[in-house]
Amino acid sequence: MRRTLKTYPKRGALYIALNFNYIRPPAADLQELEIDRARYAKLGSMIDEDSRHGEIKNNYSGKTGFFKAAIDIYMHGLIAKTVETQQAQMKCYAGTAGGVIYDEGTVSSCENLEPVGNLRDYDWNFRELWFSPAMQARRKKVADGCFCTHESNSYYPSLPLNPKHLIQIKKLEREMKKAQTAANSAPSQADGMGARA
Repeated sequence: MRRTLKTYPKRGALYIALNFNYIRPPAADLQELEIDRARYAKLGSMIDEDSRHGEIKNNYSGKTGFFKAAIDIYMHGLIAKTVETQQAQMKCYAGTAGGVIYDEGTVSSCENLEPVGNLRDYDWNFRELWFSPAMQARRKKVADGCFCTHESNSYYPSLPLNPKHLIQIKKLEREMKKAQTAANSAPSQADGMGARA
């Protein structure tokens, strides 16, 4: 797993914005691919709980900062469940809501699937390639139950388009906002806030 950790001191407390990703091949260090599934699930659960209760400040900047963070938190729980059950947890919209364009012009609906075509063969007309029969066939393949743990190709474009998951993400967003508002309005502690082990 890769982790990104930033700390923000504020009013005697330590706030942390945290993100981590399930690494897939290729990796610079093969040890990165040896993921302890139980630890991944536990870390995701801890971040979820701490974010819901305002123990950590876990949101991006801007008006949609809490929503983006809620997607991240919810996504990690869903990835853990996908790995555990080896079954799709949502409908994937790879190739419909998102896709991949490589630097040499190759286009695919997802990094995990073989390329559909190259923009050079379509006179650099992305629209023509994107709506080609080959891409339509790929969308059908994905809709028929393709699943993975790929954050940017599967979860980010797909979660907001899956109503039952979107409802849970919005619920988490509300809980995070409420907890953060309560934490910000609480009197500051001179000694700071204790960290959970």
